[in-house]
Amino acid sequence: MAARPRDWMVEVELVEDDEDVSSAPSATPGRSSRALGSPDATADDADGRAQHVHRAVRWATAGVAVAVLTGAIVLAERGQGADTMIIGPLAEPFTEAWATPADEVQAVVGDVVVVRSVASTTPALRGLDAATGETLWSVPLNVRGPADTCAAGVTLDPPTAWCWRERHWVEGPPGRYTLSQEALVGIDVANGQVVTELEMTAPSAGQVAVGDDLVMGMRTESLLTVMRVEPHSWRVSWSTNVPLLPRTGGGLYRANLDVRGDVVVVRGPTTAVLDVEDGRLLARWDPPTELVNASFDGADVAVAEGGFAAWSLEVDGQRDAKGTWYDADGRPVVEIEGRLAEPAVSDGSVPRVLLVTPDGGRTLAGVDTTSGATLWTTPLEEGEVVARHDGAVLLTQGRALRSIEVLTGLERWAREVDGLRASLTALSDGHTVVVTSLRDHEWTLDAFRVTDGEPLWFTRVPGTREVSIVTMPPELAVVADRPVVWVGRTLVWLD
Repeated sequence: MAARPRDWMVEVELVEDDEDVSSAPSATPGRSSRALGSPDATADDADGRAQHVHRAVRWATAGVAVAVLTGAIVLAERGQGADTMIIGPLAEPFTEAWATPADEVQAVVGDVVVVRSVASTTPALRGLDAATGETLWSVPLNVRGPADTCAAGVTLDPPTAWCWRERHWVEGPPGRYTLSQEALVGIDVANGQVVTELEMTAPSAGQVAVGDDLVMGMRTESLLTVMRVEPHSWRVSWSTNVPLLPRTGGGLYRANLDVRGDVVVVRGPTTAVLDVEDGRLLARWDPPTELVNASFDGADVAVAEGGFAAWSLEVDGQRDAKGTWYDADGRPVVEIEGRLAEPAVSDGSVPRVLLVTPDGGRTLAGVDTTSGATLWTTPLEEGEVVARHDGAVLLTQGRALRSIEVLTGLERWAREVDGLRASLTALSDGHTVVVTSLRDHEWTLDAFRVTDGEPLWFTRVPGTREVSIVTMPPELAVVADRPVVWVGRTLVWLD
């Protein structure tokens, strides 16, 4: 093991406030074909679908991405008592099980890892053996296969991946081709067989797998119908109409669906948030059509534990930093100055305090959601918020990993990490936090105990080589509650 990093302290500014704040399955063979929608397909939804297509399952993209993991790997140091026991998927150093070229992981179902390769001369959806990485089945995409591209995730009963076949036609200037969905195609995760098709007769805003269901969007002129359906019987459990406005007068109607946590977000010139369970319309914003050449959506929406935030105002052609925090029922709670800095990993502790960056990422602030008061601030120094556990925030800052109190901003502990790259990916499972560093010409993972920052282990990032002058940094990610590594377009599966 490397020498233990020395303690590291940083100054925290407390902001005065008089108020008291307290913590308060097998698939059915066969193939069916059904139709849904109305025949008014146009090309103007291609932009929204393209955004949906390219939404990767990777949780680690630009900047720090974090994810909560579950599991029962146990590591106890020899001769130590039970109080030093470390549990969780990050308890032991990572080792490579296998690697394969891929661009996205659709899902993991049982012993099958479903991956999609698009940047290839032979794009395909493949099912891999989770133990060995061996290809169990492969479905070609584009003109050689039953579909052109696939959405993220799978529905679960039976496990089915959802792809679609495009309808191609010419519109506008000569030689300009546009796309629209022709059919939604269900592929059995167990064997790669097509089990169902749904003819698309209206422009689509995308579809997202949620448990056993699909949340879908279909547009008819200026009306978007968002629905949750059981995709094998096409039974609709709820349906909600969202009126749309174009970004400019006489412009195109656009919409793109996304599901984050417990809400469906409609992104586009008209922005909306719906409850994923019952389809209730929680909030809606129209585009600022009075502006000339307006390029903004109705609102920028960010979803976090317990609610969502929205920024809808514009000042001098720029999105205003002043936004509103809404609770899970869509009730406005408090105005906030800046952008949310809530991490993807959160246990929801101290829900009364919201993490915000008021200045584009240079500073982290704790905001009281009952009064809007800023309780504390601390510099981020181009670092990232990694996780929120047990009333504390884990963050990278310069060359240090820190844990600070959510309620007060006071420091619990800090560790300097040699070669830490604060802007690269980090993971936490509530017991262990793992960060990425570069030292001795090697990409390295350093693990620390969440409660006190005690160093636990370090190892070379699996799948990486000695760093040369030009190198692509690895990305930590989470797939099916387990850590993986992306090295460029190579997926490294870990033991």
